[in-house]
Amino acid sequence: MNLLPETIKRIYLSCPNIFGIKEASGNLTQIEELINLIPTVKVFSGDDNLYPQVMSLGGEGVVSVLSNLYPKEMKEINLPVLEMVPYLFIESNPTPIKFIMKQKGLIKTDSVRLPLVTLSQESQDKILGFLNSFNQDLFENN
Repeated sequence: MNLLPETIKRIYLSCPNIFGIKEASGNLTQIEELINLIPTVKVFSGDDNLYPQVMSLGGEGVVSVLSNLYPKEMKEINLPVLEMVPYLFIESNPTPIKFIMKQKGLIKTDSVRLPLVTLSQESQDKILGFLNSFNQDLFENN
């Protein structure tokens, strides 16, 4: 559910133990308004692909799926690695990232628990096609 900046401000002012928010509205105007409205709240991008823009607006960081695979590159805001983001959400998270991490030998199984299901063959094929064409030599974890 999307919370508007004014609502977040009311909650933030009434709850002293809140220090930040994962902002995943996808709306950069709303994110900028939130950062300006409550300068003491730490705003973390909830969208991997908007991370650089949120940081440029004054954001603090990112709650990231892609960081599971490329932590250093995400920390350094290495833009080419963001080409992978659409494939991470081709089906419900975390199924695609687990599939990719298994393909790269970083984890032993890509199994998920219900209500999630195994990645469809169509999505597997799309991800494998992307991985085969993706210039992974640019990144540390290849």
